[in-house]
Amino acid sequence: LVKEILQSKNVVILQEVYTLLCMRLEQSMAVLSSSKPFLSSNLWSGVKLSKQTAVTVSLWVHASISKIATVSGSILSMWALDPSIFHLLAQHSGLTCPKLAATSPSVHHSTTTLFLNHCSTHSFFLSSSSLLSPGSTSPTAGHFSFILQTVSHLQSWPLISLHAKEAVVKSIGQILSAIKPSAATLSNTSEFHNLVDSCISVCYNCPLICLDVLENLQLVLDDFPLSVSTLVSITFLLLHLTQTGDKTVARVARRLLAKIPPQVTFSRERAKQMISIRQPGEHTKIERSLLDIFKMETTLDTLRSTDFKDFMHFIAGEYKECTRVVGWRSNVLEMTPDTDQSQLVSTSERLQMVWLAWTAAHHCVITKLRTPMGKAQETLGHIDLACKKLATQPVDRLDMAQAHSLLAFTQSLEKAMVNGWDGSVAALPLANKSTQLFFHANRVTCQDWLARVRPNLMRVAFNGGMYSEVVRQAWYVLPALVKRGELEQPGQLALVSMVCLSLAKLDAPHHLTGLYTWAKDKSGTKLKWIPCLIDLVREQTESRGNSLWLVLEWLAVEPGVTPATPAASLQNSYMRSSQSWSENDRLSKSLNQANGVIAKLLTSCSVTESEQRKILLFNMISQELTSIKERGPTMLARILKNEKGGSSSELLLIIKKWGEFFLRFRKNNPECHYQINSLNLEIARVARKEKNFGLAEKFLLKSLTGRTNYNIGLEDFVKSYDFFSVGISHERIVGLRQSSKVFIRSGGHTKELAVRTICGLALAVGQHQATQYTKQVELLEESSRALLNLAQWLREDPRLLESVYPEMKSNKSELATLTQILHMETVTGGTRDSIQKPIPVSMASSDTDLVLGRLLRLAVIQDPGLAKAWNELADWSYQMGQRVIEQAGQQDNQTELTEEERRAVDTILHMLGEKQRRMVVGVVSQISLKDSHLAGHEYEKWDFMRRELLETGVLEGLPDTNIQQLVAIWQ
Repeated sequence: LVKEILQSKNVVILQEVYTLLCMRLEQSMAVLSSSKPFLSSNLWSGVKLSKQTAVTVSLWVHASISKIATVSGSILSMWALDPSIFHLLAQHSGLTCPKLAATSPSVHHSTTTLFLNHCSTHSFFLSSSSLLSPGSTSPTAGHFSFILQTVSHLQSWPLISLHAKEAVVKSIGQILSAIKPSAATLSNTSEFHNLVDSCISVCYNCPLICLDVLENLQLVLDDFPLSVSTLVSITFLLLHLTQTGDKTVARVARRLLAKIPPQVTFSRERAKQMISIRQPGEHTKIERSLLDIFKMETTLDTLRSTDFKDFMHFIAGEYKECTRVVGWRSNVLEMTPDTDQSQLVSTSERLQMVWLAWTAAHHCVITKLRTPMGKAQETLGHIDLACKKLATQPVDRLDMAQAHSLLAFTQSLEKAMVNGWDGSVAALPLANKSTQLFFHANRVTCQDWLARVRPNLMRVAFNGGMYSEVVRQAWYVLPALVKRGELEQPGQLALVSMVCLSLAKLDAPHHLTGLYTWAKDKSGTKLKWIPCLIDLVREQTESRGNSLWLVLEWLAVEPGVTPATPAASLQNSYMRSSQSWSENDRLSKSLNQANGVIAKLLTSCSVTESEQRKILLFNMISQELTSIKERGPTMLARILKNEKGGSSSELLLIIKKWGEFFLRFRKNNPECHYQINSLNLEIARVARKEKNFGLAEKFLLKSLTGRTNYNIGLEDFVKSYDFFSVGISHERIVGLRQSSKVFIRSGGHTKELAVRTICGLALAVGQHQATQYTKQVELLEESSRALLNLAQWLREDPRLLESVYPEMKSNKSELATLTQILHMETVTGGTRDSIQKPIPVSMASSDTDLVLGRLLRLAVIQDPGLAKAWNELADWSYQMGQRVIEQAGQQDNQTELTEEERRAVDTILHMLGEKQRRMVVGVVSQISLKDSHLAGHEYEKWDFMRRELLETGVLEGLPDTNIQQLVAIWQ
C-alpha cells in the first residue's frame, strides 16, 4: 500500500507519506545506530522501540521506498523529497555506522544494497559530477565523489558482512565500466587512488571475494593509467596471490601480472621516483606478517606433538598420509589453540610454512631438544640426516617446498639457540631461565652441530634458489676451512664456487671481487674464472671472451646452445601461422608445459630481482601466446613498452625477439612497429653502458640505417655520413650521440671521430632550427646533451683538445669542427643578459677553460630547461672563481681586473686623475673584506664595502649611484 501511495503524482501526498517514513526510520535508527536525529520534528520521538521492532521497522521503511528509489527518471523522487533519498540512505540510515554493522547486519545489508541500487539507477550521478566536470553547480555535483569514498570504505571495512561486501564489489565493477570514457581524468583523483588501495587491501584480507575483486583490478589495469606506487603495490599483491596455494586465484593473478610490464615497474628510474613517494602500505603486508611471526611467543601447547612429528618427517623427505592432503598446513593451524596469528597466515602457504618452521624450532628449544623424535641426540641427528638427504637430491627432483621448509626451520632453530645462550636485541621472545641455562651449558655442542650441517645447508639453499642463505652460511663455513687448512681441497673449493655463483645470482660484483682476493690470499690459488664471472654479473659479455666460454664449460653448458635457441627453433618450426594452432596437439602440450613451469617459478618465494623480471616477462610472453592461440586480445603493446634504464640488454633482446615474432600475428598495429624500432636505440644505449660495444654498434647501425644487414661497420658509416644534406629526426640525432659515446670509449683514433660526430649533429640541429618557426625542443635538448658530453671529453683528455682545436689534424674533418661549433655563439643568442655577455678571462684561466666555458654556455642557451647544463656551467664557473681566489691569495689578496672591468671603472671615475683611480682599483681588486667585517650579514657587507671605498678619500662629491656601481664591480 505504501509503495503504491509513493507512486502518486500528487506532490503533497508524496511528501506527507515520505515524511512519515523518515520519522519511523529516525525512530528505529535511534535504537540500532549511533546516528543523531535529522528531522526537525518527529511524532514518535518519545516512543522507544525494542531492538527487534526497530529492525522490523527499518526493513519495512527500506522496502517501502525501494521502488521509488530505483526508478530512473523520477523527477519528483529526486527533487520534491526532503531529505532526498540519496542523503537519507547515505547519511541518516547508518551506512557507515560501526554499531549498526556489528549488531544488526541484516539492516546494514539492506541499507547498503538499497543505496547502491539507487546510485546505479541514476548512473552514479556521473553526468553532474564535479570530479569529471570541475565547476559543476548541480546539487548532485558531489554525489559521485561521495559514492567512491563510501564504496572504498565499505569494501575494506572488517565489520561489514560478506554478502554486503559482495554487493559493494559488484557495484565497483559497474562504476569502473561506466567511467571508462573519463578514465584519464578520474585516475588523477585521490578518490580513485583510495579505491584501488581498498581493492588491494581486500585481496589480502578477504580471500573469499578475492576473485571478484581481481575482476575489478583487471578493469583498472586495462583502462586506467596508474601511478608508480600503485603499479608496484598491485604487482606485490599478485605475486603474493600466486603463492597462496589457491590454484584458481593464482591463475587469475598470473593473467593480471601479464598486464604489468616488469621492465617498467622495476626500472631504475621508477626506483628513484619511488624513494620520495614510497610509503608503508599494503605492499608491505607480507613483511609485516613475517615480523609478527618472528615476534610470536610459543608454548608447548602451540604445536601438538603429532603435528611436530609430521612436520619433521616432511622436511626429511618422508611423506606421510597426513602431509599428502591438500592444505595440511592450514589444517595444523586450525587445530592450534593460539589465536595470536597474523591474518595472512591462514591464506598463504608461504606464511604457513614459515609459521610452522618457527613454531617447530621454538618447540625444540622449549623442550631442550627432547622432542617427539626422541632425545636431543636423536632430534639433532634426524635434522642432520634430513640435510644430508636433501643435499644429495638433484635439482630436477628436489621438492622446493621441502627444501624451503628445511631451511626456514634450521634458520629459526639457530636463532632460537642463540637467543637461548646470548639473548637477542631483535625483539625475539625471551627464553625462560631453565632454557637459558641449558643452552649456555651446551653452547659448544650446539655450535659443533651447526658447523657440521652448514655445508649441506649451503647445497640445499643453492639448489633451492635461496642464494642469500648460501652466502650467510659461507660466513661461518669458509673461515673454518681456512683455519683447518682445507680450503684448497677440491671438495671444499666446490663450496667456494657455490658461494661465487650465489653472489653472481645476487648481482654482487664487488663482493665477488673481495671473495676472489680473499681466496687468493688464503689458499694461494688463483681462481681464474672468478674475474670472468664478475664481468658476466656486470653484463660485460664481450670482455674476456675466451674466459667466458671457460665459465660456460665449467657450468656444463654446451658451447653454441643459448637460452634463445629453443625459442628460435620453436618460432621457425610450427609456430609460423596461427591458423593451425588450436589443432596442433604438440603446440598445445608445449604451451601447457611452459605455463606449468612459469606457474612454479611464480610460486617460488626465493628468486632475485633480475630473475623476477625474467619470470614476469616470460609470463607475459606465455599469456600472449595463449591469446594468439585462442584468438583473444593482444598485450603486445605492453610487452614492448619500455622505460629508460629499466632493463638489461639481455632482457631487451628477449623483448625484441618475441615482439618481432608476435608482430606477425598483430599486423594492424603501427604503434607496435614504432616500439620495436625504438628498442634498437635502447638496446644500443644499455649495451654501451654495459661495455658491450660490439652489440651497441650493431643496433646503432640498425637504428641509423633502418636495415638489418649492412656491409660496413658503424665507424665507416659515420665517417661517410653527410650531416648537412640528410634530413634529421630525433631518433637519428640520439643514434649519432650514442655512436659518439661508443667511439670515445673505444679509444685510439676513434676519439677524434667522436668529436666530429658531436660537432656534426650540433651543427645540423642548429641549421635545422634556423629554418623552423617554432623551437624544436627535443632536438635542442639532444644537442645540449651532446655539447655537455663534448665538454666532458675535452676536460678529461687534454691531448684530445690539442688534436681538434683550433683545427682538426685529420684530413677528413670537413665542416664539422669544434671551431664551427664555437662560431654558433654569434647566431644563437641567449635570453638573459648574463648569458649574452662574453665570458671574462682572467690570468688564472687558459684557452682550454675558455673553450669549455663557451661549450657549456652554448648548451645552456640551446636548452635552458636542461638542469644538467646549468649544473655543469655553475660548476665550471665555481672552479674558475676558485682559481682566481687562489691566485689572489699569492698576490697580497688582490686579483687582476678584466679589461671590461677596467673600462667600467675608468668610465665611472673619468673626472679623477690616474693616481686616484689606482687607489680605487686597489680596493676593488681585493678578494676579501677586512677581518672585522667578515662576521657581518649580507646587507652589512654592502655598507662595509661602501665605507672602504669612501675611506680612500678620493671619492668625495661622487654621486651615490656611481659608488654603488663600484661596489657592484667589486662584488
